[in-house]
Amino acid sequence: MLNLYNVNNHQNIKLPRSESAGSGASLKKSKLSLLEKYVDPTGEFPNQELKLATWYIRNKLLLYRITVGGLIGLAIFFWGFSLWRWGDYLIFGLSADSQLQRQISFLPNYTLINEHFKAQPLQVASVEIFMGGVEKYDLVTMAANPNERFLAEFDYYYNLGGDARTPSEHTFLLPGESRPIVYLGYDRVPGASTNLILENFVWHRVNAHEVKNIEDWKKERLNFVVKDFEFTAYRDPSGVNAHIIRFKLMNDSVYGYVPSNFYVGLMQNQSLVGILPLQSSKLRSAETVDVDLRSFAPDLNITDITIYPLINIDNKDVYLPPES
Repeated sequence: MLNLYNVNNHQNIKLPRSESAGSGASLKKSKLSLLEKYVDPTGEFPNQELKLATWYIRNKLLLYRITVGGLIGLAIFFWGFSLWRWGDYLIFGLSADSQLQRQISFLPNYTLINEHFKAQPLQVASVEIFMGGVEKYDLVTMAANPNERFLAEFDYYYNLGGDARTPSEHTFLLPGESRPIVYLGYDRVPGASTNLILENFVWHRVNAHEVKNIEDWKKERLNFVVKDFEFTAYRDPSGVNAHIIRFKLMNDSVYGYVPSNFYVGLMQNQSLVGILPLQSSKLRSAETVDVDLRSFAPDLNITDITIYPLINIDNKDVYLPPES
């Protein structure tokens, strides 16, 4: 029977549960289909943005839960790590700190290390006295610099007992160098207590960046060769002797030198029996000069000579310019 008061003229008919659920699912699908097919006529809201916005609205609660869960997880991790580190310090760190404080209270003696790295004193032999002429005496002492990289500059004089002494002179020794420290022509008989006094030391470290090997550095620069050595003894009945020492001195290095000083050691069967000074003119590389010396020492007899250059090769002023 028709219900006249029902505008839509529908009867109260209940659909089956399955049909109702099916209609709801189909409705959602149709809405989604409509959203996918929606096209904004203005072009200001593209379909892709609509899909993303729809996905965000549908999953907003899930995203919130994931974010909160991640932050809680990080907090638990950092708090757990902090508690573990504090526990490790309380158990092991306190005892390690106490041990470190005990070790610091017993510092090593660095003065011993400084002794190892500082320059070592020169090694000095006993004084030898040679006759240099009539009533003239030459005071000679062999000295060695044991330091591998320290050049020694110093003053020296000979104490001859009491207040008697020679004037002070200045000299140097290269690293590893061994040569005589000399005072020539003393005019009084030296006493038995004559000794060498060294003072006013200044040590110079040879730069390891510029000079890698000290021995090679010295050999390359102090390469002087003696050739054609001749010794002629001259003994006058009156007692005035003038022994003749002749030889050729060659600068066999690649370096030229300004006028320089040398000691000529007079050797008899490899033993030093006298010493003479020698001053050269400019010595260019590979240049050979003739040397003619006289010795007035009585009863001198020598078989060979040794050259001791007094050239501080660490000083750039001793070298000739390349054009010289």
